[in-house]
Amino acid sequence: MRNTFEENLNGGKEMRLYIGGILLFITMIAGGCHQSDESFSFVDDDYKDGWEAVFIDTVTVEVGTVWYDNVSTQGGTNLVLGSVNDNEFGDVKAMSFIQMAAPKNLPTLDEEVDVVYDSMVMYMKFNGYYYGDTLAPIQFKSNALSSRIHVDDVSSDEKEPRSYFISSDSIPIYEDSELFNVNVQPRPGRMDTLKIRFNREFEENFFTYLKSRENSQIDEEKFLQYIHGIRMSAHRSNQDQKGVALGFQYGNSSGDPNAPSMPSFVKIYYHKRNDFDEVTYSVDFPIGPEDKRFNHYSSNWTDTELDFIKESEKAYPSTTTDNFTYIQDGTGLMLRLDIPHLGNLSQLGNDYMFSNAHLIMEPYVDIYDTEHFVPSTLGLYWSDYSNAIKGEVIDPVTQVPYTATYFHDKFDGEKMYSFDITPFIDVVLRTDPYQQLNFMIRSTSTSTGINRVKLGDMKDKKIYLRLIYLRNKNKVGYE
Repeated sequence: MRNTFEENLNGGKEMRLYIGGILLFITMIAGGCHQSDESFSFVDDDYKDGWEAVFIDTVTVEVGTVWYDNVSTQGGTNLVLGSVNDNEFGDVKAMSFIQMAAPKNLPTLDEEVDVVYDSMVMYMKFNGYYYGDTLAPIQFKSNALSSRIHVDDVSSDEKEPRSYFISSDSIPIYEDSELFNVNVQPRPGRMDTLKIRFNREFEENFFTYLKSRENSQIDEEKFLQYIHGIRMSAHRSNQDQKGVALGFQYGNSSGDPNAPSMPSFVKIYYHKRNDFDEVTYSVDFPIGPEDKRFNHYSSNWTDTELDFIKESEKAYPSTTTDNFTYIQDGTGLMLRLDIPHLGNLSQLGNDYMFSNAHLIMEPYVDIYDTEHFVPSTLGLYWSDYSNAIKGEVIDPVTQVPYTATYFHDKFDGEKMYSFDITPFIDVVLRTDPYQQLNFMIRSTSTSTGINRVKLGDMKDKKIYLRLIYLRNKNKVGYE
């Protein structure tokens, strides 16, 4: 029998060679190797003159699930509100903390002028994101914060100072300060902007405060003493319902909190009476700066598949979780992936030439239910023994971070994420093939939703490294 690529890796272990035409080779490359646990290689005799292509997907890949409660969710342009009961990922909640900015100038509203208050409204523009069941209504609540939005206040007990808010941060509220409480029927595809009236008592008190100013300027410090900020949360009206999470757009690209046409902001309406008629006016209060707004995410995994998670930043190997692994936006679920080394590949000699490498991840997806809610793109990051994230893995040729976009071939039903890490593996093989490679894989949208994906491991061929080599046919004979 002819010596194969796998025989070189496994000290002469006999391997079966599957020889076929170029069409079959391309089909196998695209579709993966769904065989038993037996190691094997595939050979294409017709690749090019004097060479044949051989690929392998049995390089050891160890995976596990890690939960981080310190994912940055500060700033950005997305506000997420939701309460979702997921059979696999538990009871997930999303709320937002924001600071309302004061306008630079206000018209005269002093007591001598005949000014009549009308209403105070929050406008929230849908950004198209939703997760869960949009058929059932969701309850939105808002409360006033009892302290200012300062990251130093929520991180003062930590060993190392940080300059950003994370997913587990929270600001206390005045329990009796309900600013609004409304039931919303989600229609993210049809409803452009959500319009919410504030509590009447709060509205009138706020307007009275505005009228008491000494001039048209609002002192920012005094304004924030009056209203520190607001928390917005979502609640399922029926706990047996699946629930929904919705995304809204706020902020503006200019960075100026007083720029016009803010997608989400508070507007006060009032009118003035004169001898002839009434004239209606309004004042806009935009959302505060990026460092004064963040999304908070929490999960309850009791009696779910994720009930094993007890500690943050601890890796739970797939061998202890029924060979399943998990990734979710917002809540901080990520996948730890280790490749012990590629040393045996460097011993093949001049008769073999490395061609390309793909890290393949095939999710468990129900196209009628969960497919819409998988993360659209995953990113590859460096990690270490403590599961710390050390930065993005960069393509040495393009200098672009490695990402993988979810792909579903409607023709053959194939679903996967595929990282083309050819230049990276090429450098590893040429420099230090015996180094251990430690990675973390997570969604690239960790703060803008709660999309999730359930994965497997190498045992069921759901996660594997696929390597392709070219072999010199003139120097390697058949038995």
